[in-house]
Amino acid sequence: MADYWVKAYTVSDFFGAAGAESVANAVAGDEFVGGQTYLSPDAVPIRFQISDDDDSLKDTWNETDAPASLTDDLTIDGVTYPGGTSNIECEFSVTTDSSPPVTLYIGRIGTGEANSGTNLLVFVSGEIEPGTTFTLVSTADHVSMPYDTVCFAAGTMIDTIHGPTPVEHLCPGDKVLTRDSGAQRIIWVGQQRLSARDLARAPHLAPIRIRAGALGGGMPCTDLVVSPQHRVLIDDWRAEHYFGETSILAPAKALCNDQNVTIDLATHDVTYCHILLEHHELIRANGQWAETLMLGPQAIKTLGKDQVAEIECIFPGLMFDQCLPASPVLSASEAAILQS
Repeated sequence: MADYWVKAYTVSDFFGAAGAESVANAVAGDEFVGGQTYLSPDAVPIRFQISDDDDSLKDTWNETDAPASLTDDLTIDGVTYPGGTSNIECEFSVTTDSSPPVTLYIGRIGTGEANSGTNLLVFVSGEIEPGTTFTLVSTADHVSMPYDTVCFAAGTMIDTIHGPTPVEHLCPGDKVLTRDSGAQRIIWVGQQRLSARDLARAPHLAPIRIRAGALGGGMPCTDLVVSPQHRVLIDDWRAEHYFGETSILAPAKALCNDQNVTIDLATHDVTYCHILLEHHELIRANGQWAETLMLGPQAIKTLGKDQVAEIECIFPGLMFDQCLPASPVLSASEAAILQS
């Protein structure tokens, strides 16, 4: 089991179609299509940990092993759900008519049996403006919400003002070169080492190896090794043809093709390195544009409690303020189109 930090709103933070009275006991979202909802201007997201042996929060119907559970006690609207024995699932999702669209994943806390418990949480896939009314235009059942693990493997060369530097040597105060904002100061770095034993217990955290030249234009210039959910920039004809954008961010795992983008199963251990800037940015890693750590509606996932506490202590409010992605972000299913 791995522990993931997530961030969510409660259903009582929403009004209308996605509000508590509407979704508390719903098991599918068809009835909400065409309805309207908005997030309370006073809503404050909650952060907590989920223990899971998968790389995404699933509907219990889709679970093949043990269901996900709350790592610690969680209190919602005055009711405490005990850690370790309270299971959590992604019951269904609904998508807004905003531009870009935002997916609301409805989280249910129960006993582990399918459809047990109550829909209590709303996980948000992107930025949603409090007080703004949205129409729900589509729904999906038996869905999965991926946990983000956004890090570079040690040994990755990051472009800085002093030239390419191994990511594990970077420190707060160092300036890296970004695509959109020039030289930017690193405000926090973190590292997590996963041993062979860790990877055997959580194979979904095995790194992705992107071979030199795999993404076109000779990029990356040397093999790039990143965590599965780390997003890299695609800015060739596919971005415009499939998504009408000049550039898009796609998770590395979704680009796997068993040829030049593969799960690096041969690795015995890996050290994942986080880089946090004031804003979500794109930096060059082995020549390829890739994202920095993003703290926003997608939540703080995979960081330890001490790391989260450190960031909050040094940079109060950053967890909530840093929410605009550096480029349009694709889901895993959308990114799979790039392989067609």
